Order: sequence, then structure tokens, then C-alpha cells
Amino acid sequence: MWGVVMKIDCALYKRGNILKEVRAIDLSREDYFKHFKDFLYCAETDCKAKLNFVQTKNNTKFFRTFPSTEHKEGCPNEVNYDSEINHASQYDTRINISDKHIHDVLERAFSKFWNNQKTTKGFHKKRENINKIVKGTTNGGSAALFNEGIEAIGGKEPYIITRLYNQITEADEMQVRCIIGYVSSIQILSDIHAYINLTPKVENSVKVHFAEQFKANNEPEFEKMYIIQNYINSIKEIEKKIVCCCIGRVKFVKNGINILVDRSNGFTINGMNFYEIIAYMRDI
Repeated sequence: MWGVVMKIDCALYKRGNILKEVRAIDLSREDYFKHFKDFLYCAETDCKAKLNFVQTKNNTKFFRTFPSTEHKEGCPNEVNYDSEINHASQYDTRINISDKHIHDVLERAFSKFWNNQKTTKGFHKKRENINKIVKGTTNGGSAALFNEGIEAIGGKEPYIITRLYNQITEADEMQVRCIIGYVSSIQILSDIHAYINLTPKVENSVKVHFAEQFKANNEPEFEKMYIIQNYINSIKEIEKKIVCCCIGRVKFVKNGINILVDRSNGFTINGMNFYEIIAYMRDI
């Protein structure tokens, strides 16, 4: 039976000597990752459950119980395991996805994309296991990133829909998708933001976005993004095609679409993951 989680309106912010109540309606995703992440708790007296913040595509905002944490017995905000409850109206059933599941989905997606090409000439690619198809076990829950869901039970993880970059629709907004496209360029704009552009820098662009929350979860890897940049630029210099597969949350922005990834193994370039690219660049 799956646990489903109450949508919570208020949380207690505890950091050092600061103790105050915070309303979900007053937060934005940016505020949460910059100031409140890891410091929010259930506001019920004597309850020590940690909470995280959720903002849906319809701008509904609420707090949700952090995975692997428990409310005190009888807390009105505790995880509810009653399968008779109407999930659609009261609960959100997103399931966290593991590193292995991400690896398997990315490998299958790139393999299928590769095999559908009329020719492989003009690619630099990872040679090992390129045609390996890994069949995973999935359940009916929807995928969650940034550790905002509940843990999968029995090793069954959510199905992740794969889209080409030019097939993204409004129905994909704020959903976790596997996106595939050719790399146009890479930009490291600051110490907290980087982009892999799947289209030229024009209106309605599609970008893999390594945002502030990515750096918060992957600081050592973010500091090495310049190596990924060097790899992409070196391949472009010899006019070879570059394929990026990523798993991230689709977000429509003013000038196009961003795909927000939450971990360093959430993307591959020509079939190679982050550390395979680092090793390749070290060896050449």
C-alpha cells in the first residue's frame, strides 16, 4: 500500500535562534531553495517531522512531509496510508526516483535515439553498452525530483515519459520528463547558473538548466561544469553532432522552456554521464 501525504499550509522555520511560522502561500520556489530548504518542520507542538515546499504548475503552494521523516503519533499532518482516501483532491502521490532509475532511463533513451538515426557518422560517443536496453520495473506514481516526493516501495519506480526537445507541450509543464536534443551551446553564466542550449538563443528556446538548487545538491560537480563546457566546445570544433539526454522538471519561462535537473547524473552527453566525461577529458 502506498503512503500519501497531506498538503500542509504552515511550517515552522528553525535555524539557530530563529523560530517562526511560515505560510506556504507566502513563499516562492526561489525563496525556498535560497533561504528555507532544510530548516522547515511541522508546526504541531512536539512534532519534529521535516517538511519541504511544493509549488505546482497551477501555482498551488503547500508543504509536504520530507521523505524518511515521521510525524509524532496522532499528528494531523502525518502520512496517511488509507487507500480509500480520494488522492486526487487531497493528496499528491509523487515518487522520488533513484540514481539507478535515472541511469537506466537515460541509457534507454539515448540508445533508441541513436538507433533511429539514419547514420551514426559525425558523432563522438561512448562505445561501451550503447545498445544495452535495461527494462526497469515501474509503478503508476508520477516522478519527483529534488527529493520532494515519497520513497518508492518494493523497488518499483515511476515511468518517465521521453520527449524530443521540439515535442514538449503545455501538458508537460512542471512534470518530470526525459528530454533529448542536439546541443547548440553551453553557458556558465554565474557561480550558480549554467545552461546547455538545445536550440539557438532565440525566442522559444529549450535549455537544460543547472539552477541554484542544482548547485546546492551538487556543489563539487557544479565547480567542474567548465570541464563539460570544454568537452562540448571541443566536439563542436570538429563539427561533430552532440546529443544531450536529460531528466528534469519542465518549466515554461518567458523566453522558452527550461529543463531543471537535480543531480549530476541527470544528464548525458553523447551517451556519457558527468564523470565519464570528466575522465575522458582527463585522459586526452
